[in-house]
Amino acid sequence: MKKLCTLGGATQDIFIGHEGVETIRLHENNETKSYMLLQEGIKIDIPELFYAVGGGAANSACSFARLGFEVEALFARGDDEAGRFIIKHLEKQGVGVSHHVVKKGGQSAISFIISSTEKNNVALCYRGATRELVAEDVPDSFFEGTSSLYITSLSGASSALLPLIARRAQQHQVAVALNPGMEQLMQSNDLISALADTDILILNKRESVYLMKRLVGKDFDKQDMHVTCQGNAPQLFRSFASSAGAEVSLYDYFSEIFKHGPSIVVITNGLEGVYVGTSEKVYFHPSLEVSAVTSLGAGDAFGSTFVATLVLGKTIEEALISGVINASSVIERRDAQSGLLEYEQLQSRALELGNRYIRSFKFF
Repeated sequence: MKKLCTLGGATQDIFIGHEGVETIRLHENNETKSYMLLQEGIKIDIPELFYAVGGGAANSACSFARLGFEVEALFARGDDEAGRFIIKHLEKQGVGVSHHVVKKGGQSAISFIISSTEKNNVALCYRGATRELVAEDVPDSFFEGTSSLYITSLSGASSALLPLIARRAQQHQVAVALNPGMEQLMQSNDLISALADTDILILNKRESVYLMKRLVGKDFDKQDMHVTCQGNAPQLFRSFASSAGAEVSLYDYFSEIFKHGPSIVVITNGLEGVYVGTSEKVYFHPSLEVSAVTSLGAGDAFGSTFVATLVLGKTIEEALISGVINASSVIERRDAQSGLLEYEQLQSRALELGNRYIRSFKFF
């Protein structure tokens, strides 16, 4: 089996079980948002604490390992108990950690995850040592023998390394899949520079809209944009983004990203489903109806499985189906990794599901 590498964050996730959390819904900026309410000045009993490992590099590495790949993960941690907990877990999952970095005096990343009745938990994230990666922490040996590099969210000073890492991967003839976080998008110059050396870009809808606005300006020029698709089409075909009264279509977004380098562009859109754009077609697959416990880890599960399936030489349609299936399995568990499927399980479910839900649209 081919070797895959991941780079990004690895965290100790501490799940805080808290029943009966009150929420309030507010309508802001043309969308309804739900907020958790915690009363000031009182003590709240917690019936349960549950420890796990998360973070983009760790989640994607465990996904690759579960699918049978040789995997190496590069991330930074502190010399502390949380860091040792992360390493022990990854080694148990069959993930290589010989290139991980220990930052003396630093603390490992920790996330406190509060349960939500809406199945959309709140995570309080301390990034710690994951913010401190430097160029010297990414040696040439990390790229050797690797088929593809899956780069996840980089925060703090680490985010500035993105263009350098993507360029070095390409110099080693390693394909690059990029699934950045919102912090990198807010410091988008580095991300935009890295697109020239990126083969696959994976973002959610909010991130995609934000990137589009950074690429073409906050006020979209209506004269240069396609008319959005109407009728019985998936949601983002009908309306992707707008600014100053100008509509930007899904095709406009894909076209703009293609100009900067990537040949495959993915947009995950929560409960609705996933869009994949290529130079010839746009594919859509709806989310599967499952008994979701949380949305945690769904994006990492989809992205890593999608990339892994393509590495195996399969089609866009097969990769899309496999990614949706694995993401659906993950959200049935409370942490980001317990629901990850092994290769045989994934293949069996993909065969059963087939391509009945896939829709494709010609790119123009």
